[in-house]
Formats: sequence, structure tokens, C-alpha cells
Amino acid sequence: MNKTLENLCRVYLNKCQTSIRYRFLAHLCKEKGYGFSARYFCDFAKQEYQHSLVVSDLINDINGESRTNEINVIVKNPLGNDVLEQLDYEIEREEGNKSKYEVYAKVAFDEGYKDVSRVMGLLSEAEHNHCVILKDIRLKMGGRDLVLECDKCGYERKGKDKECPLCKNTYKN
Repeated sequence: MNKTLENLCRVYLNKCQTSIRYRFLAHLCKEKGYGFSARYFCDFAKQEYQHSLVVSDLINDINGESRTNEINVIVKNPLGNDVLEQLDYEIEREEGNKSKYEVYAKVAFDEGYKDVSRVMGLLSEAEHNHCVILKDIRLKMGGRDLVLECDKCGYERKGKDKECPLCKNTYKN
């Protein structure tokens, strides 16, 4: 297997796993009353899934009729219930992937896969964009005056009250 194909397989697996992790993080945020951020994670999950489809197409273009690719990958996936810990992990992962995808773009270019190189460059930009948003969310969540959203009526407010001032729904955090 050439290096570009191996890298694409790694990216594909990463994108699939990331999509699932973002779904989990969205669920966790809703559970903890961080509805404002859960929407971002639902969107990120969809975006990562779309990225996996693009990468899958590239793999199939290179692979042709052969459908067997075997690659060993070690993946660190924290599965705790601490939203901030999960968020810190995703920030670190997005930053690392941005750099990795830049390297993968160069490898693909050097091996003559110009379209793969272009897509890797675009994926690197997407990782950067996710990282910027994640850091902003982390800042909002890291303070004592957290922004909480009622899962019933959508009212957002700062503070620690367990009851929504609008509809009197009780928050789950």
C-alpha cells in the first residue's frame, strides 16, 4: 500500500470516530445543560461524517477494484462524563490533525495525487476552523458564569440556577 493510500485510510478512520465522539459530546452537553454548545457538536458530527465520505471516495479512486485495505491504528478515545475534559481532548486532537493533514497533503503531492493533496489541504483548514470554535466554546464553559440553555423552551442564561426563569423547567446539570 502506498503512503497516500495509507494516510487516507487513517484519515477515514479518524473522521468516522470523530463523528461519533462529537455526537457523544453533544449528548453529554445536553445532559449537563450546555445546550448552546451541543448544537455545534451536532454540526461538527455531520461535518466529520461528510469528510469521511469525501475521503472514502478518494480511497476508492486510488484503490480501484480492490476493496481490502488493512491498517493498524492506535486511537485514544476518552469516554468520561467530564465535558471540559472531552472538549480539551478534541481541541488537542483538532490541532494535531491540522498539522498531520498538511504533511499528508505534501506526501500526496509528491506521490502525484494532486486531488488528494488539495483535499488534505482543505481538511487541514476545516480542522483549524473547528479548533477556533472549540476554543471559543471552551472559554465560555470554563468560567463560573456558564451559559445554560433550557432543553424545553431554549431560553439561554448565565448562572447556576437549576430552574428556567421562563418556563420553570428544571435543568439536568
